[in-house]
Amino acid sequence: MTEFKIQVDDQVVNDFGKDRLELFFQDFYSKALLKLAASEILKDMDDNELQDESWKSARERAWQKHGQYFINVIANG
Repeated sequence: MTEFKIQVDDQVVNDFGKDRLELFFQDFYSKALLKLAASEILKDMDDNELQDESWKSARERAWQKHGQYFINVIANG
């Protein structure tokens, strides 16, 4: 695993708080992972599949029902 060190201005840390900034960075990382995963899935799919109305509806329902679970799993490792 690669480690990144990020320097944050002391005023920003004072304004937002260290815990809040850590959550922000975790959220950013989680969203980046989701975008990467979605991008890989989309590469494998045919454009016709993506435009199908039943697929769009099923995708929306699945995300509404289970999306938060996957975000939490990724965010909390």
